[in-house]
Amino acid sequence: MPALDNARHERFCQLMAGGNLSRTAAYEAAYGATGKAAGNSGSRLMEKVGIVQRIDELQLKVEENTVLTLAEKRTFLRSVVTTPIGVVDEHSALAQRVKRSTRTTRDGRSITETEVELPSKLKALELDAKLAGELDDSSSGAAVMVNVALLGMPLGTIETD
Repeated sequence: MPALDNARHERFCQLMAGGNLSRTAAYEAAYGATGKAAGNSGSRLMEKVGIVQRIDELQLKVEENTVLTLAEKRTFLRSVVTTPIGVVDEHSALAQRVKRSTRTTRDGRSITETEVELPSKLKALELDAKLAGELDDSSSGAAVMVNVALLGMPLGTIETD
């Protein structure tokens, strides 16, 4: 399906296909309307078959050009946060860098030690909060409430840098 003839309809579809805006916000951005009128008009547009088909088509294009889906990104970030440090070895998908060093003991034995670098758990929480829409780029450095109870951790405030 080609782009819609009505440029505002096309813009609304593009905004909706991005997945980050509500119907009201997408309508406000495409048409400049605000408040209840934008909400009602956005809902009316979503009842039109051509609009829904165009949004579906645009979402499919986005998915085809996306390395990871949003769900896959959030699943990875969840594994960064919830995987115990001691479980990660050099073969883990979470191992970012592996450093091996060999040393000799006093009695002449050679021992190889392996050090595995992991992604930052706090940075993963911050990125997940951004993906969930709980944190925007302007909030960097502020305290962020993160629902870590789902992660098996006590609910609290995480300071981001």
